[in-house]
Amino acid sequence: MWCSQQALAEEGYILLAERLRKDSEKLVVQQTIEKHIKAKIDINRLYAGNPELEKRLAASNSQFSRIVWTSGMRRLFTLVERCLQHNEAPLIVGETGSGKTTVCQMHAELLGMKLHMLNCHQHTETSDFLGGLRPVRGKQALSDNLKQSLKTFFELCENSQDLMALIPDASIQELMLRFESVCNEIRQASEDKQLPTSLMV
Repeated sequence: MWCSQQALAEEGYILLAERLRKDSEKLVVQQTIEKHIKAKIDINRLYAGNPELEKRLAASNSQFSRIVWTSGMRRLFTLVERCLQHNEAPLIVGETGSGKTTVCQMHAELLGMKLHMLNCHQHTETSDFLGGLRPVRGKQALSDNLKQSLKTFFELCENSQDLMALIPDASIQELMLRFESVCNEIRQASEDKQLPTSLMV
């Protein structure tokens, strides 16, 4: 795909300079690109925004009709738009109230996607997202429930024909028959008070 010198310079600036925090560092990158690619980068034109998209947003949602399109807002919107066009994950960094969440909401609105938001703070930990290990409480109640469930299951196994009628698949029936024989052995062992250690509660 052919790319003009101007487009190459602009893409290079977006890719390299926008990773930097200081304007002085961005200026060095801009001057270097302009020197070697022989193209002038107009930052104001680069982040001029898209009036058509802005109109669509204002018409689609009343909360976006009150957005003030400052230069910083247009820049952020344009950068996130470029990331989405190239299927890249943007990392948006900025002060509170700089428009990070609003830009994500606007792009979700334009793409017709559902946006899930999770607010974080300085004390947020990975366990808040993934969960964590906690001690099990009420082990005796769990043990009693298991015993009751096993007793009910054994009673169902007594009437295996009724159980088989509920399972039409022959391979599953064969598996259930094997399982029933194991259940019978367990029942016999429990009556003889000789439960295997792996099955003792």
